[in-house]
Amino acid sequence: MDWENQPSPFRFFEGTAAEPLLFLTADPGAGRPDFYTRYHAPPAPLSRANIAGFLELSLGLSAWKSTGAARWSLRINPSSGNLHPTEAHLILPPEDDHPPVLYHYNPFYHAIEPRAQVPETLWDNIVTHLGTDLFLMALTSIFWRESWKYGERAFRYCQHDAGHALAAATFSAALLGWRVTVLTHLSDEQIERILGFDRTRWPDEEAEHPDLMFAVHPEDRQIADHGLPAPLVASFAGISLTGRPNRLSRKPHQWRVIAEVAGKTRKVSTGRGQHGALSGAPDAYAGPAMHLAPAAAIRRRRSATDFDPTFILPRDHFLAILDGTLPRRDRPPFDAGLSATEVQLLLFVHRVKSVDPGLYLLLRAPEQESAMREALRSDFIWEAVEPEFPLFLLRREDLRKTALQLSGHQQSA
Repeated sequence: MDWENQPSPFRFFEGTAAEPLLFLTADPGAGRPDFYTRYHAPPAPLSRANIAGFLELSLGLSAWKSTGAARWSLRINPSSGNLHPTEAHLILPPEDDHPPVLYHYNPFYHAIEPRAQVPETLWDNIVTHLGTDLFLMALTSIFWRESWKYGERAFRYCQHDAGHALAAATFSAALLGWRVTVLTHLSDEQIERILGFDRTRWPDEEAEHPDLMFAVHPEDRQIADHGLPAPLVASFAGISLTGRPNRLSRKPHQWRVIAEVAGKTRKVSTGRGQHGALSGAPDAYAGPAMHLAPAAAIRRRRSATDFDPTFILPRDHFLAILDGTLPRRDRPPFDAGLSATEVQLLLFVHRVKSVDPGLYLLLRAPEQESAMREALRSDFIWEAVEPEFPLFLLRREDLRKTALQLSGHQQSA
């Protein structure tokens, strides 16, 4: 890798007067259930102070590390290789002497950079159309940040990172009594128009590409639509922009295949339809008590790079981890209004107390059980691990060598 050409992990819009955000003085939430339910307290006001806390616990910096002369930051939201191709832009509602403004969030300073003042009549029309108090947020990707290390695989990894950032936003919002609803009807072109990307001069190969836009609103209010009318979107065309995106690298490398795939996968505007149709997962597994408050656990998230080869995972911890992947209505991160669950999990399980080693299936969409039984091997035993929990033992055997081969790792001596 060309370390001298490594892209900066931070985007700045030069020429803007960044507005510092406050850090939380008291963390929201108390226990593990507060990650998954918003009913512990009334929704917090959609104030700039609370929005600052939301950003701190979803996209902010969590720590700095260093070794020798190298120094790098860690963030709340996970990213492949800690490269962080995902950027965030917000339209905040008026408050006191602040008009509605389009901002870029800068996690380096925990600040928002104003890019455009939104006419109050336009903002009022957006709120009226969507039917609730809210603010808007968009996630975008800079492919070069990822392709510097991963080449053409970067496009896929950027999608992963956008999903991680969306999930982080849903958890942070839940702690404040808010809900995230993705505006799934919007096209990429419409998001670019709202954010002013169609009028922004990007450095070569360092443009931001739209991933999605969502509304953040009180949990007790529903969004009336998953898009915005074309006339409202068109109104953003005449808004003046400020700020120039900084250059991230000395000489970015062009990956034509990424540009081609990005062009062929651009989302078009879609009409009304069913969103967030989740399968009916069983009631949440209680699991073990959580020793860290939710905000503290969020700040301590780290990538798993090393494991204790002798540790035995308690059964209740294991089931609680799996339970967190089951989609449920009104439970983040799965209630943001995206499509129904399509992915089931095949697990190689070893060193879990009172759980036999072997191959397991976590059936995240119970209505697909018949199709899965038909598609998988006929000699699988389909033995339920726990009553009313969709985890099935398919094959009872020590499969550590097989798992290592499939993961591309060699078994150690």
